[in-house]
Amino acid sequence: MAENKLIFNNNFEYIILETIYKSNKNKTAFYKAMEKYTGRIVGIKYIETTPNLINEYIKGIRVLINLESNVKNIPTVYQYYTQKTSIFVIMQFIEGKTLSKIMESEKNACLEKDTTYLNLKRLKKLCEVLKQVHQKNSNNGYTQHKDLKPDNIIIKGKFPIEDVYLIDFDLSSATIAKGTVGYQAPEQSDMFSKMTNHTRIDVFSFGLIMYELLCGEKLIFGQHLILDIENNQWKNIPKISDINKNITPEIDQIFKKCIAFNPQERFNDGGEILCQLRKIIK
Repeated sequence: MAENKLIFNNNFEYIILETIYKSNKNKTAFYKAMEKYTGRIVGIKYIETTPNLINEYIKGIRVLINLESNVKNIPTVYQYYTQKTSIFVIMQFIEGKTLSKIMESEKNACLEKDTTYLNLKRLKKLCEVLKQVHQKNSNNGYTQHKDLKPDNIIIKGKFPIEDVYLIDFDLSSATIAKGTVGYQAPEQSDMFSKMTNHTRIDVFSFGLIMYELLCGEKLIFGQHLILDIENNQWKNIPKISDINKNITPEIDQIFKKCIAFNPQERFNDGGEILCQLRKIIK
């Protein structure tokens, strides 16, 4: 790869405008780029892998492409290119602010009544997208994001016409999806590494995002959440309402169910959370 451009099949050329992120640990990167001959702005996801896993990633890319027909608020995949040990996915670049940047800018106001209401509306809109994502795919499995976190949620527009987009899906079709430390479900962590081919890993991540958005601080494992190993459950689950006085007991209960240690005790998918949020947030 040249320092500021990518060329595929000798005639598809992209000029790199910005590196959104680059992870040496995960061997992935994401670039904002421009198609040289059309001027179209695109996003390019780079994945370094092994030759035997290339086809597994292609399966994941095709699942995402199939999902586009039913889910409006995810990026459209335009094309993908494979090399011996790497994949480049060319997709729509979603302009807007990441939820992480918004939380940082609104941190001092997050416990205020108006900001709390706005954040509850954002959570509701996020669940509307998750409901569509968490549907049966052509293989009779369920589609997941697998790496839900504030950096992968884009907010477009300004209240009250904000829109929520999900970006940067984990494209691996592996049974165990790792996610990102700090937003993983327990079964995704190295400590447990259990089967994660279910939508409830996204539900757990949603619960962590919910806490951070409404409280202005992250939920920390070993501090806020301590595992009772004998009974396979959390010793105690903090209440959002203890920090944010604008939060009702119903919101506390939704949060509690989202982050249950046992996946079977969580909501099944984003649609079930949305159903409960609609009863509270008009």
